[in-house]
Amino acid sequence: MNARIITAVVLSLCATSAIATTYPTFQELDVDGDGKLTQTELEVVKQFDGEDSDFTDTDADDNGSIDMSEYQDWVDLETAAAKSDAPSGNEPVNN
Repeated sequence: MNARIITAVVLSLCATSAIATTYPTFQELDVDGDGKLTQTELEVVKQFDGEDSDFTDTDADDNGSIDMSEYQDWVDLETAAAKSDAPSGNEPVNN
């Protein structure tokens, strides 16, 4: 598939305000259905920003693609980071 089709599909999946805490499923991103995510399939996902370092960091076995387990590990880390950055509601109010 060409990059425009992949971009359109993923952007339509990601077009919610909840993207910071809700990630597309592996199957939604795996446009060609080969069971692995390539950098092309991920470059349109906001969290990856098309940066090689994020792809490389997520590709734990350095085989040039991200499998379902590597993607889930990344989602878990991003979700945990988002929760730790979220306000707890106990912050002092400055008037």
